[in-house]
Amino acid sequence: MAEAFTTDESGRRNRIIDAEVAESPKGRWCAFLIMLGCLSCAAVSVFVFRDAWAAGIFLAVPMATVIRDFIRGRNGDDQNS
Repeated sequence: MAEAFTTDESGRRNRIIDAEVAESPKGRWCAFLIMLGCLSCAAVSVFVFRDAWAAGIFLAVPMATVIRDFIRGRNGDDQNS
């Protein structure tokens, strides 16, 4: 009985890891597009509307992400298994 549980648990973990590997590039592309959108909106705010405050708001998202990665580390607490 214990072998069946171990085999089932191992198979479940393998499926979870395969799903994480498959979704990883999608997450990176979405993060890249969000950052690009924020930087583009900040550039438009400065160069078209001459509004530095609006640019600061758009830059808050990318800067908060960078600061979070520096403090927490690149992978965060996801490695605790």
